[in-house]
Order: sequence, then C-alpha cells, then structure tokens
Amino acid sequence: MKEKLAHEVQILAVEDDPGDFGLLRVYLRQAGYGTDDDQNTLRWAKSLSEAKNLAMHAVPDIILLDLNLPDSSGLDTVIGMRNAMPEIAIIVLSGNDNKDIAIAALNEGAQDYLVKGNYEHDALGKAVLHALIRSKLESRLRLFEVALNSASNGIVITDSDAKIQWANPAFSELTGYTLNEAIGHKPGMLVSSGKQSQSFYQAMWGTILSGSNWHGEIINRRKNGELYNEDLSIAPVLNREGKVTNFVAIKQDITDRKAVEDALRESEERYHLIFDTTIDGVLLTSPDGRILSANSAACTMFQRSEEELRQVGRSGVIDPSDPRLALALEERSRTGKFMGELTMMRKDGTKFPGEVSTALFLDTEGNAKTSMSIRDISERKAAELKLSNSEATLRAILDNAPYLIWLKDKDKRFINVNKAFLDATGCASMSDVLGKTDFDLWPEDLANKYRADDDKVMFTRKQLQVEELSLHRGRAGLAETIKSPIMDVEGHLLGTTGFSQDITERKNAEAQIRHLAHYDSLTDLPNRTLFSDRLQQALSIAKRDKTRMALMFLDLDKFKPINDDLGHHVGDLLLQEAANRMQDCVRESDTVARIGGDEFVVLLPVIDDAQDALLVAEKIRLALNQPFALVGKSLNISSSTGIVVYPDHGTDETQLVKNADIAMYYAKLNGRNNVMLYKTDMKLI
Repeated sequence: MKEKLAHEVQILAVEDDPGDFGLLRVYLRQAGYGTDDDQNTLRWAKSLSEAKNLAMHAVPDIILLDLNLPDSSGLDTVIGMRNAMPEIAIIVLSGNDNKDIAIAALNEGAQDYLVKGNYEHDALGKAVLHALIRSKLESRLRLFEVALNSASNGIVITDSDAKIQWANPAFSELTGYTLNEAIGHKPGMLVSSGKQSQSFYQAMWGTILSGSNWHGEIINRRKNGELYNEDLSIAPVLNREGKVTNFVAIKQDITDRKAVEDALRESEERYHLIFDTTIDGVLLTSPDGRILSANSAACTMFQRSEEELRQVGRSGVIDPSDPRLALALEERSRTGKFMGELTMMRKDGTKFPGEVSTALFLDTEGNAKTSMSIRDISERKAAELKLSNSEATLRAILDNAPYLIWLKDKDKRFINVNKAFLDATGCASMSDVLGKTDFDLWPEDLANKYRADDDKVMFTRKQLQVEELSLHRGRAGLAETIKSPIMDVEGHLLGTTGFSQDITERKNAEAQIRHLAHYDSLTDLPNRTLFSDRLQQALSIAKRDKTRMALMFLDLDKFKPINDDLGHHVGDLLLQEAANRMQDCVRESDTVARIGGDEFVVLLPVIDDAQDALLVAEKIRLALNQPFALVGKSLNISSSTGIVVYPDHGTDETQLVKNADIAMYYAKLNGRNNVMLYKTDMKLI
C-alpha cells in the first residue's frame, strides 16, 4: 500500500479549549503535518458527539483526543471514541499526568498518552508517526488473521516443543477440537490414529528438524473417533541463528478424494472381474470391425479362442446376411450406441439369436472403440414362442368362455379381460378397459360394491363368492361372482381375478318355482302349505304374547252348478274374482288362502275378541253376495263360513282346523249363506 506523506495525513483533534487547539496546530505544523492551509489535514471537534459526526463523514487517519469534554470525561471519552471508530488510532492529550489513568486509557485502546505542557512538537510528531505505524501493523495483522481464519485448510502453529499455540477454525472443523481444547497439546496427542508406524514419524521429524519442509499423507482421528485422511505439510520456522522457534502445519481433509480414488480402483477391479466372469460375451472392437479383446464367455459362445476372434473380426461372429446389421451399424454411428437383436454365428456355422448392446467410447489415448455385449437368447426365444402359444390358447379359452372374466392389479386396475366382459360393458376393445377401474366402467353404487369386495379379498387372501346386481349393456340383472386373490410363488399379493355369470333367468325360475310351491296357481293366494306355515307362526306369537287370533273356513255356495253349466273357464274366473273380494275385506297382516276347489281359509293373527272375527266374516259374506259380471252374464253365489278363536276353541293347528271345519259344516246345515262361530256342542254328524 502506498505510504501517505505527512501533509496528506488526516487528523481529527477533539479539544474544547481553543488555546490548546491553537498550540496543537502549531506543533503539528512544526512536526511536518499540515501546511499554512491545513484545513484538509487537521479538523477540529469541540465535543465527543461532534467528533463522532465528523469522523463518520470523513474518516481520519488519527484522532487526538482530550479526555475532558463538554459531553464526556475521563475513560468514558476513550471508550466512546473507540466504539465509534474502532479501527482509528487514538492519542490521548490530557492535562492529567496520573499514571493509572494513562495505563487505563491505553488498555481501553489508546495508542499513546501525552500530558499537556509536557511535550513539544517533536514528541507529538513522533507519537503521531508511531501511532500510524502501529495502526498500520495492527491492520495488517487483522488482515492476516482474517485470511488465516477464513482459509479452508486447517492451519496450526506450535512452539519448538510442538505444542499448539494457535489454530484456525478450519482446524477445529477438521478435528473437532476447539482452539481452547487444542492449545498446549501436541497435535499427535489429539489426533493420532495409530495407523502410522514409528519409523514413519521418525522420518517425518528427521526432515523437519533438519530445517526442511515435510509433505505427505496421514490417517488421523477426529475427536469423535472418526478416522480421516489428511494431506499434511509441516514447515519449521527458524530464527536468525537458524534455531527452530515454531512449526507451522497446513492440513487438508482428503477423505473424499481418497474415497474417490479407492472407488475408482475398486471400479477398475470390478470391471476386470465382470469382464472376465460375466455370462454374457463381451467384445472390444475397433471402428472398422477388428476384435481387440474378448472375454471367456465370448470365446465359449462363438467356439473360438481369443486369438481366433481377433483374426475373424466382427464379420466372423455376426451373420452378414442379417438385414438388421446395416441398421444397427447406422444407429451406432449416429447415436454412439445400439441395442437390439442380431443373428450370431459360431465357428461350426450354426446360428443363434443374440441380444446385442454396443456403445462407442474413447480410451485413455483418445482412440474410438466399441464395447459389444452379446447374450445368447435361444432359450428365451423358444420360451417366448411357447409363451405366445400358451397366451393364444389362454386367450381363446377366455374369449370363448360364457362368463365374464377379469384380472386386476393391486391398485384395482384392470390388466386383462375376456370378450364376454367387453360385451357386458359395451367396450369395443381391450384398450378401452385396460388400466381403468370399476369407477370408469360402472355406476358409482356398483363400483363402490365391487371395490369393497376387492378390498376384502386382498385383505383376507381368501376367495369370495357373492350374488350381486349386475349390468349387461345397461340392462340390470343378477350375477354370481367368484373373486380370488392372485399370489406369486412366494405368497406376495399381485392383485385379484374374478369370474361372473348372469343368473337372472335362473333366479327368476327359482323364484317362480318357490312361488308355485306356496301359492295357488289360479288365484295367486297362499296354498295349504304356506297357510299352514303362517298359522304356525301366528300360534307361536299368540302363545308368546297371550293374545287372541281367529281362523275361518269358507265354502262357496252354488259354485258347482255354475262350474258344471258354464264350464271350468267361467268357474275359474269366478274363483279369481271371489279371491280378490275376500282380500279386499281383510287387513294386510291377515291371510286369505285357497286350500282346494271352492274352499278358502282366512287367518286373522290378532283380534281382541270373537266379535272382531264375526265382523270380518260378515263383511266377506256380503261382498260375495254381490253379483259377478262374467262373460256377459250376472252370476250370484253365497258363502258359508265357520269361525274358531284361539285359545277358546283350540290351542294347536289340528284342533283349530277341525273345529273351524265343523263350524262351517253347521253354517251349511243352517241354510247356507251365513256365518257360524264354533261352539263346544257342535259335532260332525
């Protein structure tokens, strides 16, 4: 840095006494600081606050500071000025010659302490000069300290006994030891790993103590016990007599670099190991097709020694008649690589399919070469053909099956379906289904049901068989579905598969059969079997709840003549209409049944007393007395009804049925067209 001339030095005088300031200006001129026009060299502040303001706008090189100012006094003045301008040299000019105050001012950062009246211009000039020199040296020292502390390499300074006197932050980061922990210890005591021999250290110290620098690599140990690789340089510091006073060590962590070097070495070793032991044939060729080297697998594959392969070159192992060869060479030339199938040739002339992968690269000398990896895929091609035939067979089976068949992955997306499935969904092709979920194909309610079933199958790992609603091209129906988990050979879940067949017609037929088994085919009223079942249920409830129930036996009067004279067709119509009228007279919870011919029964499962049953029976009698308009004729019939009440007239089905029949018999004996409640004195004649 260019040295300033004396008259170029910027001085700030902080003095509240004009006389002292005038004397100070004279002394400075006599010492060579300033000229007659010294306004640019010397500036004057009469208080600490004014000094701070001036110093902030134009930083001086040195400050001449009086301790006692209007706004500050004593050491507070030094402290205040130092805090405001920590980098600027301060010379205290005080009328107080107290030694303790002088020492305290120097401790607070002043460069010098002059007592007013006890110095002249030469002493002031020397003080200014020395303060400037010390300030410059301190600035350089701070610069060096910043540089050393910011260095990425660890730097350690020891005394002649190799005990640490100073270390930068990079050393602490490298070793884990703070500066306070390291000072006074030898580096070897802190970071020695025991990985170096005694002779290693003897040679290192022999070099250093001879006055020469030592450089090498060493394995050390951090504070946390972790080993690391270090690039270490140690330089001795000699005094004028050539005696060692200090050692300076520079440390660089090269653990990562060593790891890369080791990895590279291992990679090269693995490359040679892989090259020599891989089951694929590997050839290294020149751009013109010469074979430069071959591994043992290639020699075995082509039935030639490595020397023979060098002699025949690429044209001796790849069938030149393969039309794919020209395309492969063009692609490799254009892109630097090729991957595909080519026809290969053995020494005996036999050919085989090879899976070939090539790549262009430059060797260490910049020469272009090609790495060619060849795998004999004869067995795989045969297996692919067999698999293709198997898939064709399976596809034929699936597409000719009458059931809906599908496979889903673990995400419940379709991965395969058959033709019947496509027909059911209305999809034109597999691409409309594959990768989709039930929510893409079905209404939300059905999709939620199917999703829940899939979750159950995958959770339980068990087959699930259900009867469920289905849609076939939008038409609702019933389906029988079997869902099963798909597992690999190790028992890992792969997805689900399902088989579904439409059972709508079958279920309808079964329902029809069940209906015919329990209902009269002519009137659609419950038959004797269903009525007996309902009577048993009503009896059980009445016994449990201690309630009454009623049973009626009803026979149509004058039905036989109509049936005989007008024919069974008219008789059937009459029976149907009579059944409808009887049902209109009872509650929904009551049962009207036909048990044969023109005989009917009515079950009232809950009544309060016999009068309730008599009212219902009378209602039925009057309804049946109304004319029947059938086939253009007006027909009239009547009915005879016998009634029993549980538990008054019996407590089981047999007794109640028998007594109801007896009561009906008495209704007929009493002129027909009436209702009779069973009495205990009624007997069959």
